[in-house]
Amino acid sequence: MKDEKDSVLSKAKSLKMPEIDLKSLKLPEIDIHSTIKTGVNKTNSLLFTLEAKKSEASNFASSRIRPLVTQAKRATTKAFTVYENRKNYGPQIVTGSAVAVGILVAARRGKVPGALMGGITGAAAAKNIYSEV
Repeated sequence: MKDEKDSVLSKAKSLKMPEIDLKSLKLPEIDIHSTIKTGVNKTNSLLFTLEAKKSEASNFASSRIRPLVTQAKRATTKAFTVYENRKNYGPQIVTGSAVAVGILVAARRGKVPGALMGGITGAAAAKNIYSEV
């Protein structure tokens, strides 16, 4: 085992390593100005692409959402207007509510429960319309 170790060491000592002249080594020349310019151009290109994609997605979403918001505003305004004028149409609202509920219950349960529920619904509608909150 010792002989084997000695033979490996003697072979390693007999190998000559090439000598390197450190003065002859030159680092590759890098033009910093052009490297920075290329980096800036690539970054600007990336930012432009991202901005275009964001704008495209935003335009798509806003073109779909804007009409829905407009319709919702119109419906809300109309609902508030009708609610504010509810006292002007009190008898029609009370009668309509009582008849609608009465017909639905009468069709399902019979005449007496329909009349009873219609009366209760009419009373609740009248209380809601004419009571001051």
